[in-house]
Amino acid sequence: DPARAAQVMGEVLGASRASPERRNRDLLDYGRLLVQAGQPEKAMGVLDRIASESAEAREARFWKGMALAAKGRHEQAATRVAQGEGDLLLPPIRRRQAAYHKAEQLMAMDRLQAASDAFQRIVANDDDTDEGFAANVKQATVLWRSKQQADAIDRLVEAVGRIKDIVGKTFDDNVLCNIGRFGAMYQFDPSEMDQPVLVSSVDSVGTKLKLAFMTGRHDTV
Repeated sequence: DPARAAQVMGEVLGASRASPERRNRDLLDYGRLLVQAGQPEKAMGVLDRIASESAEAREARFWKGMALAAKGRHEQAATRVAQGEGDLLLPPIRRRQAAYHKAEQLMAMDRLQAASDAFQRIVANDDDTDEGFAANVKQATVLWRSKQQADAIDRLVEAVGRIKDIVGKTFDDNVLCNIGRFGAMYQFDPSEMDQPVLVSSVDSVGTKLKLAFMTGRHDTV
């Protein structure tokens, strides 16, 4: 629970007599938790307290961008997170996240061609990462909104193909059907049962997906 964690972190910071270095790290963690808890205004105030010359200041810029995005200030958010995209001193995962969230802000501003290009770069450079997969799906959404339905469908087919490849690696000889059906069937043979077959299913999110497509927001599904 980010909200509860942020509350505890705030109490710890209030009573802390840590070194400046440790305090910068704690402020970064506190600011990140506040962003994740949906308190962007408070997060900005906390992140601004991090010493500008510290190592944590680099990552603080990313989380300030996320706070600005949560406040709907997409232009400023895109500029802020873009700084992290090219910062070679940040961990690779944070640079990938910065590139992804910059593309999301472009999408939110209806700069669809720029967003599509940004998502495509992520797919090309980080295809095997979580960000690469998510960018593939997001680009499909951008293409659909740009009236490029055929290209959007191609992207979704690519995404489904990647899911099949990943899931297929978990199969053994007891799996009775491939991905794509409404239920999965797995045969096993415990001694107390007579050739049982395990059938499992995951319900679609249905109406939530319709609302996501209507609003152009898929991060809440």
